[in-house]
Amino acid sequence: TITDENIINLETGASGLSYSQSNIAGITSSKYSSKNFNGVEQIFLIDYLLPSDVEIYIGHMSVESGNFKLAVINNEKIIKEIPIDSFNETFYFEDLTGTFSIHVAGESASFDFHIDIS
Repeated sequence: TITDENIINLETGASGLSYSQSNIAGITSSKYSSKNFNGVEQIFLIDYLLPSDVEIYIGHMSVESGNFKLAVINNEKIIKEIPIDSFNETFYFEDLTGTFSIHVAGESASFDFHIDIS
């Protein structure tokens, strides 16, 4: 069982994650998918010295089987778990400082999702 602490600290290895990126009209979109993902993987990381705003857009998210979590982390705390049925949704985070990252966690997870971060 993967704990929130494992997710935050990237304490387990990961296997099975596929990634592709497309650029349409200057907008970059990232797609992640797997038929059998296990472990924890960081898909985004940035450090903010000054208070900053972040926008995460989920075009779609589909989890077919297994356990899956998409966690938004700021300064070693999970500040949001993106719902696994997200579709055409934007999540806003304001005045963030320090380390900001997004981690994918799964146990025998079959999924795919599109994500844009700005």
